[in-house]
Amino acid sequence: MAQIPTTFPTVPPALVSYDYVDFSNGTGYDIYYGAKGSNGSLMTTTQANVYSEEITTQHTGEFATSYGAAKLDVDFDINFNLPKDIKGDILLNVPVGIMGLEAGASTFDWYVRGYAYHFNGGEIQIATATSEAFQVVSALGNGVIDTYEKVVLLKMNVASVKHFKKGDTLRITIQTFMRRGGVTGTGIIGIGHDPLNRNDFTWKQEDGTVISQIITDGNTTRLSIHVPFVIET
Repeated sequence: MAQIPTTFPTVPPALVSYDYVDFSNGTGYDIYYGAKGSNGSLMTTTQANVYSEEITTQHTGEFATSYGAAKLDVDFDINFNLPKDIKGDILLNVPVGIMGLEAGASTFDWYVRGYAYHFNGGEIQIATATSEAFQVVSALGNGVIDTYEKVVLLKMNVASVKHFKKGDTLRITIQTFMRRGGVTGTGIIGIGHDPLNRNDFTWKQEDGTVISQIITDGNTTRLSIHVPFVIET
């Protein structure tokens, strides 16, 4: 009688530390969450139980009938303490909130653009993606302020292996663009970045500036960055 083997293949130790694995592409994904810390600095963490000091970052102002420059242009840095190789699709989930501040109904068009950079004293772009353009009618007239939110998914492809040395940084840049339909008008566009995924809320800064709730209760405020690392074989 043939002897039945008593040993079985084991998962390589290198796979243990990944949040999930794409075996078909030979990549292991780690998930990083955007947050805001002391002095308003933006950062990333791998822990979903971290409270962000502020749940959103916003731009309030007048919006012309053309897009023009980005209304928000923010960076979330991932710093590596060990050498890493990145290849594949960086997946970026961005919760976006819109609010019209006009007395009547306001039509806004908006979109989001993301960039991935290898940063080591200077930025080298390794991937980018732009969402489709969305349109929203915000505010119901008669001075009633309405909010609108959507989660954007950007797939930024890193086509070839990019090596990051110890101490190098993967920088994720998020830009938001918005224009007013018909005539110039005031409004707010912002992004959520709370790892704990708390509800957004209206609050007042020490200087008296009111930060409005732009993402309604029950909608996610968690910004996530899924990074594909080459699995060592």
